[in-house]
Amino acid sequence: MLPALLGLALACSSAPDSSQLHGAPGAGARGGAGAAGFGGQRNTGGFGYGGSPIAGGAGGSAGFGTGGAATGGAPALVPIPPPAPAGCVTDVTPGVHEFPCDATTHVVSVPSACTSTACGVIIDVHGGSMSADMEDKNTNMRALGAQHGYIVIQPNALPNPFLAGTRVFVAGADDTRVMNILNNVIQAFHVDQKRIHIMGFSEGGYMSWRWICAHSAILASAAPAAAGWNCTVLKITEEIGCEFTGAAVPARNIPILYMQGHKDALVNPQCVFTWLSGNVYPTLELGAEAPVAGDTTYSRTRFLDPAGVPFELITHQYATDAQFFGVGVQGHCYPGSTDFTVTLPGQLMGFGCKDPSAFHWGEEAIEFFKAHPKP
Repeated sequence: MLPALLGLALACSSAPDSSQLHGAPGAGARGGAGAAGFGGQRNTGGFGYGGSPIAGGAGGSAGFGTGGAATGGAPALVPIPPPAPAGCVTDVTPGVHEFPCDATTHVVSVPSACTSTACGVIIDVHGGSMSADMEDKNTNMRALGAQHGYIVIQPNALPNPFLAGTRVFVAGADDTRVMNILNNVIQAFHVDQKRIHIMGFSEGGYMSWRWICAHSAILASAAPAAAGWNCTVLKITEEIGCEFTGAAVPARNIPILYMQGHKDALVNPQCVFTWLSGNVYPTLELGAEAPVAGDTTYSRTRFLDPAGVPFELITHQYATDAQFFGVGVQGHCYPGSTDFTVTLPGQLMGFGCKDPSAFHWGEEAIEFFKAHPKP
């Protein structure tokens, strides 16, 4: 039993009930809203998209550029009617809220500007032995969303009583829970439906892939990480719905940014690369791989489909010495994160890559989303 439970917590999730994380569930604000307005300085490391800056900020000063104006540019500030509660979203004031919903809770971060103008939405899904707060500790997506004009939804998986109480996203049931809170947020805040994106790490990456296959009509772009079909080292959960064969394919191609560590000890990198080249690339009808950026520690390449829709792949050599009950996770970590110590209730280990990183995963994901709204 012990190896199975160890594997579960590594490949899936383990965290206490939300009531232990933040006191009794409630809809009250949990934090500040961030400054109104979008923009601010763009990241100066990593990849960037170069060109003209978004409103209020300087253009990226390192990495690659696509030339000309920034691909995404500043979103138009479209006035909206006053937000109104909808479903589980019972508080529409700016701030960070934890909403009880569908037997769990979801953390929703609402920038001040998103109560008067139409914002995009980023769904940021946590991975193994994590929670919504631990995900944000590694992606910094609440602050990035406030800076760039996105409401951020960070779901919490349900604790599973049959698996030592660890948090496990269940393919299908939890996808529906996340769709429900997304629909509530869309209705409550009159969001820009051309800027709805999903990202996730490990188990959250698997959900992101499922959404790519099942909900490509809704999504503008997506950024899964550390997740490949049937590539988990310890077989704990069954991955359903996005094999990229037969009927398990997206209805339309959307821009995808995928990240995989070469030293990942929980998701077999060679299995992932074989799946990508054998299933994903042919299904999307991708052309030749083109280098974008890199050094001795990472690489970024881009493929285009016949219509010019990109698939971008980041691979890295970073790792951590973090362990879970003596099992090292190695490259199954977040580049650029400084999450090296246990600070949150229920946190089992730090999830940041300890090797110096050339980029921050959350920053690269949001830059990709900004550059790829729906046409």
